[in-house]
Parts: sequence; C-alpha cells; structure tokens
Amino acid sequence: MIQVSVPCPCGADIAFRDAACPACKTPVSRALRDDLEARLEHAHTEYGEAKQSVRRAATAMIVLGALYVVFALLIYYLLVSDPGLAPVDSLGDAAPLLTNGLLGLLLIACAVGSRRSPIAAFAVALALWLVTQTLVYVALPAQFFLEFLSARGIAGLFAKVIVVVMLVRGLLAARRVDEIRRDVERGAAA
Repeated sequence: MIQVSVPCPCGADIAFRDAACPACKTPVSRALRDDLEARLEHAHTEYGEAKQSVRRAATAMIVLGALYVVFALLIYYLLVSDPGLAPVDSLGDAAPLLTNGLLGLLLIACAVGSRRSPIAAFAVALALWLVTQTLVYVALPAQFFLEFLSARGIAGLFAKVIVVVMLVRGLLAARRVDEIRRDVERGAAA
C-alpha cells in the first residue's frame, strides 16, 4: 500500500485522511492538499494516469462548451445583422440559439467544477449532453434519419458519439481517482 504524506510546518506528517495536523491541530491548507495530490500522482502511476485523463476530459469539455457558446453567438449575430437570412423577431425564434449557448455555459461550469468534484461534474455533463441530444431527436424524429443522408450529418453523429465517449471516460477516470484516493486514506489510517 502506498503511503503519502507531506510535512506540516511544525514537522509532523500530514496524510490524506487528516483534516488537521495531528500534532499542532492546524487545519490542512489547500497548498498542502495540492502537495499531497502531487506526491500521490508521482508515487502511484495509475492515479497519475487517471488524473491526467480527468484533466484532458475537463479541457475537452471547456472547448466543447466554448464552441457551443461561440457558435450560438455567431449565428445569432448573423441572423440579427441580416434579417433576410431568417428574421429573429421573437424569443421563440432565438430559443435554439439560447439553448445551445446555455448548454455551452453549463458544460464550461461542469469543467470548472470538475476540479473539486469530478464525479459529480462529469455525471451532470453527461446527463446534460444526453438529455439535450435526445430531446432534439424526440422533437424532430425525422432529423435522426436525415442525418444519415449526408456526410455532414454522419460526421455530426460521429462527433456526438465522440463527446459521449469522452464524457464517459472522464467519469470513469474520476471514479478511479476517487477509489485510489480512498484506498490511500484507508492505508494511511491502518
């Protein structure tokens, strides 16, 4: 079992299970927690790889969210600036753009939240993604079949599957990080 600890300024060792220094009772600072994480990443190869997978998935989630927001704003700007394309007269006309922009912002929020609670962040992001994509096809069932008629549609479906795979991999990596951390805490407690 891997034992990971960092020294407290008083000289005592602080382990993962410790909320405060066992000797001086000073609460463990965020910097010491980060040092514990870094030491565990270097000491436990699988933990380091899982943390790296979580970081990559969070980065991909930020990029995906940003793309949704940028494209929603860009399309809205184009529609407002050239009413000949498709006039945007009411909130109902802009609802799909607002929905995509909101989805993008929520994905970015989940990516930011993945630093503190990766399992919850990836579970929420995966649920959001699946619900929004499913709702599109429930509202427009023919859309799913029409996407198989063009290369662009097939590429879009392929991209959606890649997003699901990325979110599932992030969720599984976050679960593995949590399991290893609990094992280390139990080992330190023994």
